[in-house]
Amino acid sequence: MSTLKELIYYCSEDNPLGAVLLTGEWGCGKTYLIDSTLADALKSSHLIVRVSLFGVSSIDALKEAVHRRWLYVCTPFLGKLKQQREKLEKNGGFFTAVSNALRSINPVAGNVASAMVAVDPIDYIPIAPVAEDFSDNTMKRVVLVFDDLERSRLDGLELLGVINEYCENQGFDTIVIANEEYLLKKEDEGSQAFRTMREKVIAHTVLYEPEFPEIVHAVIAERTWQSEPYTAFLLENEALILDAFASDPPTGKSVLVKAHNVRSLILALKQFFRVYVHLDERQIPHMEKYLYSFIAYTLVAKNGYIKDGESCTKASDEDLALLYPQFSAEWMPPSLRKWIEHGIWDTETFEADIYATAPKSQGHHEEAQKEDKEDKKKDDPSQVS
Repeated sequence: MSTLKELIYYCSEDNPLGAVLLTGEWGCGKTYLIDSTLADALKSSHLIVRVSLFGVSSIDALKEAVHRRWLYVCTPFLGKLKQQREKLEKNGGFFTAVSNALRSINPVAGNVASAMVAVDPIDYIPIAPVAEDFSDNTMKRVVLVFDDLERSRLDGLELLGVINEYCENQGFDTIVIANEEYLLKKEDEGSQAFRTMREKVIAHTVLYEPEFPEIVHAVIAERTWQSEPYTAFLLENEALILDAFASDPPTGKSVLVKAHNVRSLILALKQFFRVYVHLDERQIPHMEKYLYSFIAYTLVAKNGYIKDGESCTKASDEDLALLYPQFSAEWMPPSLRKWIEHGIWDTETFEADIYATAPKSQGHHEEAQKEDKEDKKKDDPSQVS
């Protein structure tokens, strides 16, 4: 049964015992699966309330985040009212100003206003595992999704205790998203708490098996890129991008495992636009080969890779060629490596690298160099010998 079908089956159960843990490597598309694919599959029967645990450092903050998100999804009008109130309080103390103004006229009125401001009736609206969807006026079950479990700053036992409260005592369908392998390898208190509480809180564990063709297609087709020609270029090379992102390296003397991080892929495609513009303007051939090697280098630079069971943060060109068979140093000049690793872009060095590495037989780089010299000579004859 596919990952999606497992999650749908869990959400369709009556009074499921415990939460379901959706696990998989970081960045492989687990959150997208929940927000897009699962939400669409369950739209006639469920509402998805996803809360990120990233950086959450107190139980009160967690409960407030759950309440706020539940309001926004299940009662959009009240959710927006709460957001507007929070903005007013942060941006200038509107309510405090009103109270002070009233107090200057009538101290009693000012004190009453301050007391009223301190109590937000929206805070006392209880959340429930079933809510009315105002878009179609039907009652639907609420799925609470706790994302980024391993990135929470909360005590592990307390965190899982709160999740268990929502699931077991309040009756919410509950999905927890985490990299279980990472949690089980760590030796800190949070990971120990996870191992201790997992049996009580987690009823089912589902390993996310990404549908990489669908993910890569969605990344390319459903996003707005920097120009129409660049969008067309990415669509034309969708199979190449999929191969770079998803294909497994061959087995050999060294066992290599590469990361499948969707965020890093999106970053690589966004950043390559700058390279694409220069290549296109100079009519440099084989842009797709530059793209492939750029994606490969970016994914390793951002996520590292596994070699013989050990994490590595920097790969040799030999390992890169094993991880990504179409990678070649010819298409990954030093200027691009410097940009990816250190964020330093140098146009002149990059263009010099292009002319140095572009195949001589094509002649395009020689014509481009000649045109550059002619342009510079017109602007300032002293710059060109």
